[in-house]
Amino acid sequence: CYSYIVMNPNLGGDMPSTVAHELNHAMQVAMDCNRSLAQAMEGMKNRGVPPRDMMDGMLKNILERYPQFLAVWTCWEPDAMDGKDEDFINAVGHDGTGRYIPYWNRVTGTVDVEPLKNYTVEGTGDYYLVPQKTGRETIFEPFKSKIAGRTVLMTTLAVPIEYNKEIVGVAGVDIELSAFQKIIEGIKPFETGYAFLTSNNATLVAHPKKEIVGDNAKNYGVANTSIDAIKSGKTATEYKKATLTGLFSYVVYSPFKIGRSQTPWSFAVNIPVDQVLKDANNIMYASILIGALSLTVLIVVVFFVARATTAPVVKIAEVVNQVATDHDLTLEVPVTSKDEIGTMASEFNNMMHELREAFEIVNNAAHSVGSQADEVSQRATANRERAEAALKQTQKSSQIIGDMGGTAR
Repeated sequence: CYSYIVMNPNLGGDMPSTVAHELNHAMQVAMDCNRSLAQAMEGMKNRGVPPRDMMDGMLKNILERYPQFLAVWTCWEPDAMDGKDEDFINAVGHDGTGRYIPYWNRVTGTVDVEPLKNYTVEGTGDYYLVPQKTGRETIFEPFKSKIAGRTVLMTTLAVPIEYNKEIVGVAGVDIELSAFQKIIEGIKPFETGYAFLTSNNATLVAHPKKEIVGDNAKNYGVANTSIDAIKSGKTATEYKKATLTGLFSYVVYSPFKIGRSQTPWSFAVNIPVDQVLKDANNIMYASILIGALSLTVLIVVVFFVARATTAPVVKIAEVVNQVATDHDLTLEVPVTSKDEIGTMASEFNNMMHELREAFEIVNNAAHSVGSQADEVSQRATANRERAEAALKQTQKSSQIIGDMGGTAR
């Protein structure tokens, strides 16, 4: 998510290029400052504790220097600070126990101090009891409180103070979470998407829909698998109908830790599906159009190539058919190329030429035979005529002889 937000140019809005870093930075500043405070107090304890009013001056100075802090406080175990709890019973910033428990805050709008409350009560006093017992840096779930007449969403960051390998106290900072709201509102992935921030328990810390900030994300359709991922500090992806836009979206949850705390929060980006697929759809439609045009061009090319290829073959077939029908051996096929079809046309023309020569030879032979037959017939006729003439002469001679013989008798 972080890389996506920092690098993606389509997010829009007035957010800095390091928006993801800012989300963690605001919390990390408070945790680092709180850790430094705890370490400073530990160092003072090792070297001899200074007066409590000097310690108060340090706490007050931190609160005034960091306006984003709503309160800076510390709570020590009985007599663990300087062994003088009895001397400070009900003093300013103390209660009836005299323990060092100053709560420097801006509750009334100005910097003031009062003693911490309920620090020994489980539940309401967990801001102290949990880090004191676990010895771990802790960030607590967001809660709403009245500050200078307005209701704000805030959280507490606490760091244990160690002395001689024992937890003798806790240093804490209360911060307002409205700064996150401004960052979140500036994140608009693909123009219509949005981002939001949740605590470890899935409480909405910042969301474009301000009225649901402070509520649990589960009440707004976040899947149980995503809730589990948030609590366990794992990344998750969810396909759902967005609370803000009503459109189906992909929601990506990415955890981040604050200091050494064991309860990571999650930064989520809601990316509308239609916008994500918009470019892909445009590419698909363009591909279909290009494919259709390419297919059309291919069909036209194939048509003309096929036509150019088959036209000579069709012409040869027509000539062959005409030769078979009209018995006209003078027909020839035009040769228009030097490829296989041109070769076939040339061979066909050569065949027709050879056929014409063969028929001419046969015709000449037939004429020669006919002439010889006429000559034989003429000779036979002449011989027959001569024979007939000779016969007639013989008959005539016989008649004469006969007539002469009759006269003699």
